[in-house]
Amino acid sequence: MAGRYRIVESILSVDDITQRCHNLRDIIIITSNADSTNQFLASVGLIHNSPECCKERMNLATRSTVADVKLWRCTVCRQFRSIRRGSFFSDSRLTLTRLLELMYYWAKIDCKQSVVMNEVGIGPEAIVNWYNSFRDVCAMWCFDHPVQLGEDVEIDESKFMHRKHHRGSYQEGHWVLGMVERESLRCVLVPVENRSSAILLPIITRHVLPGTKIITDSRRAYNSLPNHSTVNHSITFVDSNDASIHTNTVEGMWSNVKSNYRRMHGRSINCFQHTSVENDRANQRRWRQTGEAPFNASHGRHKTCNIT
Repeated sequence: MAGRYRIVESILSVDDITQRCHNLRDIIIITSNADSTNQFLASVGLIHNSPECCKERMNLATRSTVADVKLWRCTVCRQFRSIRRGSFFSDSRLTLTRLLELMYYWAKIDCKQSVVMNEVGIGPEAIVNWYNSFRDVCAMWCFDHPVQLGEDVEIDESKFMHRKHHRGSYQEGHWVLGMVERESLRCVLVPVENRSSAILLPIITRHVLPGTKIITDSRRAYNSLPNHSTVNHSITFVDSNDASIHTNTVEGMWSNVKSNYRRMHGRSINCFQHTSVENDRANQRRWRQTGEAPFNASHGRHKTCNIT
């Protein structure tokens, strides 16, 4: 009998992947057994579909004693190779079915890590490590696709994880600069060391297109911005002469972001320990706003980063 030299007959393009929509029912079916999981991952380019060894295509062999059920076998040197070798999953001991489920929960279902741990059946160390790996992919994508906002953009800063109203133990907190495009609600969140103009203005210049109407509060750090309108919050929240001059959109964003942060991470300050200006959580939020289905888009990101 002739050997099998590929897992699936064809591999989807990145465009095909991002245009497809998978729901939880689809994932349950795909991860019902190792073979269907392998076929799905090969079709989206997350594991190699037809590797070579000794200048020959390797043969796909079945081994029920291994977690992935399938192995690659060289017909020349007779050596075996894991089907996940050279992939995003190569260093993990988790089964590919669990890893695919974990990726789906991270990308598509916004819930606490404790819930995902229970549903997927993994421990706290594993979920933290994998969520960080997924965010690293987001960071790579955000670096390659710097967002630029235009039209009307509201800008504000907000402090995270500090003590309010003298309640609880003292925490210094962490400042985050937020920029929101009114029409699309696209946003950029950037943790900053302080709120000086020397720190804020270069970040704004990088992410706001020339000619954009910028609306901020009346802090002096913003005074040199072009095409700039301000609202003095000590007097009013909406300019009495022009109702379009307000920062209500960005203020509403802060409420949503902080609520999600507290629900997902409690009082942890680990998210602000990065020395880089734009941290992983901010990148994750921006990536989710690309307009693509997050789970399907994640295949394209991982494929681009790992499989050639």
